[in-house]
Amino acid sequence: MSKAVENLQAAEAQAMAGRPKVGGFPYLAETLRRAGVIRNVWSLPSCQSLYVTSDGSVVTVGSPLATGTTDVPEFNREAFIAALRTDQAGQSTFPEFLAASWRGALRRRFRSAHGHVLRLYKRGIHRRVPVGGYRLMPQSAGS
Repeated sequence: MSKAVENLQAAEAQAMAGRPKVGGFPYLAETLRRAGVIRNVWSLPSCQSLYVTSDGSVVTVGSPLATGTTDVPEFNREAFIAALRTDQAGQSTFPEFLAASWRGALRRRFRSAHGHVLRLYKRGIHRRVPVGGYRLMPQSAGS
């Protein structure tokens, strides 16, 4: 096993062990950053994640959200925002968040040491949406 794989697995284990119920994603992102992850690119529905680290690149392939040939869900802004808010409130698991994001139009999430960029798709056209931290959509008081 390479140093890059060992370091990534140790950082993920540390992040999962100390992950708060609310705000877990920023905790994970910061733990990975401190472990030398420079860039992380998630691709849905394959649940493949490419980590570019200071020790080398590592790929992780999870359980896909779809198999075979399937239609790509249409953009659903409300579903996507609901997925984000549910996750931010600590009311979903990571696999549940990925599935809800896929239904809402998220196809790729890019994270670098400088911030996040989401790629949203609607009828074959994609939109890059730069975001700061994990608070992707502002929430009004009471929402």
